[in-house]
Amino acid sequence: ALPISHKGLYHSLQKTLKFFQTFAMLELAHCAIGIVHTSVLVTAVQVSSRIFMVWFITNSIRQIQNEESVLLFLVVWTITEITRYSFYTFNLLNHLPYFIKWARYNLFIILYPVGDRKST
Repeated sequence: ALPISHKGLYHSLQKTLKFFQTFAMLELAHCAIGIVHTSVLVTAVQVSSRIFMVWFITNSIRQIQNEESVLLFLVVWTITEITRYSFYTFNLLNHLPYFIKWARYNLFIILYPVGDRKST
């Protein structure tokens, strides 16, 4: 069996990660023109914190690139985005399951401290 490790994860995903996290700045425009009914300020904080984490911390400090924290923030961000886009999709279909709504407004209680703790 091949050993599974987080080492080298950032190196193999960095271009994709940088592209999508930078591309997320479009979400500010979506909020501003009303496509998404979320605060521009809240979205700006979220997007800028991720861009800061990717470009100014992880990209700039080589020692961090092989830390477990990279795996953790990728997992936390992925769960967050799956939850958020599931919420948007089901909402557009006018069929919003309770669990998706609950997850959208409550998972951050668990995910935010986990991601914040491991990124330090």
